[in-house]
Amino acid sequence: MNQAEIPRLATYRVDELRPHPSYDRHNLAVSASQLAALAALGDLAFREPLLITRDRTIVDGYARWKLAQLTGRPTLLCMEYQLDETEALQMLLQTHRRLNGFIPFNRIGLALDLKPFFQQRARSN
Repeated sequence: MNQAEIPRLATYRVDELRPHPSYDRHNLAVSASQLAALAALGDLAFREPLLITRDRTIVDGYARWKLAQLTGRPTLLCMEYQLDETEALQMLLQTHRRLNGFIPFNRIGLALDLKPFFQQRARSN
């Protein structure tokens, strides 16, 4: 791993962070039950850093970001990676592979956003 690939721990204001464009494109949202479960944890909900890109796009931690917005939390701890939009989407899909991640329909919709990347890659071979 070279120096550019080493993630950096940083604290950012909640309003400096943004969802991945594919999140908005597919109108994904956090369920009320998921927000309630996170809220019940109190400060423990924010113990783990959000995974973000250098341009402050959220890769993992969208629900915690939403909860921070709703509760007026000013800052969040973040692990910042040097990723472009496509790499961030790939990481987003990998981190939401677990059972409490996206339902298959949403994962497929997000994965389809990678189609142009793979088409271009296939053409270059």
